[in-house]
Amino acid sequence: MIIALFRRRLREGATFESFITAWEADKGFGVPARVFNAVSLEDPREVLSVGFVDIAATDLGDAAGKVSEQEAVRHSRIDDVVEQTVLHSFYDLRTEHDFSFDPHAVELGSAASLLSSLVPPASDMEQIAERFIAAFNAGDFAGLRALLDDGLTAFVTTDDGQESQLQGGDAYVDSLRQMLTSAPVEYEISLTQRPVAIDDHQVLIMIEVRAARRGRTLHNYSSQLFTIERGVITTIRMTDAKPAESSEFWSA
Repeated sequence: MIIALFRRRLREGATFESFITAWEADKGFGVPARVFNAVSLEDPREVLSVGFVDIAATDLGDAAGKVSEQEAVRHSRIDDVVEQTVLHSFYDLRTEHDFSFDPHAVELGSAASLLSSLVPPASDMEQIAERFIAAFNAGDFAGLRALLDDGLTAFVTTDDGQESQLQGGDAYVDSLRQMLTSAPVEYEISLTQRPVAIDDHQVLIMIEVRAARRGRTLHNYSSQLFTIERGVITTIRMTDAKPAESSEFWSA
């Protein structure tokens, strides 16, 4: 999510209403976007525009290029009522917090977020993938098992970079239980990006792993391709970025 900030000073005699008339876009940007305009309490000629655009920071240049012609026309109109643009900057949104009563962080794009309307709702497959992450982090093995098909086939990376196979939801959960409870461990896995639907039955997730165990630490990444049918995960294909390092950490 990108935040665009414009702080402008209106020309003498220009009103907020005349600014909005000049400022309003003729065409949409082609991506989810919402803009707020506010007037300074100290100077009625100062207008702050705050825009929220649901694109990645790496895509900002391409997105701006696609609307450059229409934006040039719009900004030409704005120049007629604006004396000076004091601030024009773009920021990569990282956190949202609710300070209403009990202060707490709000997951960006979640239903509780003020920006939820800009983010497309998660598909059923995405929700299952996100529930898998949450259950893993909570050590909720029963919750994990409920997401898996009885006949689950799981392919996992071995320490030499090859692939081994686990058969059955129970066997998969038992392997995770043994890995996470054989010794005291602090761990967290998190999505590096939103889950990507490959087709109607497959979703790809990219995971960052951080763990500490017996005086050692692990920072790793993995991809997990889930096949989901009838509301449960029927196949998991995992690729480990650092299989030898990961195996040494969990077996020590």
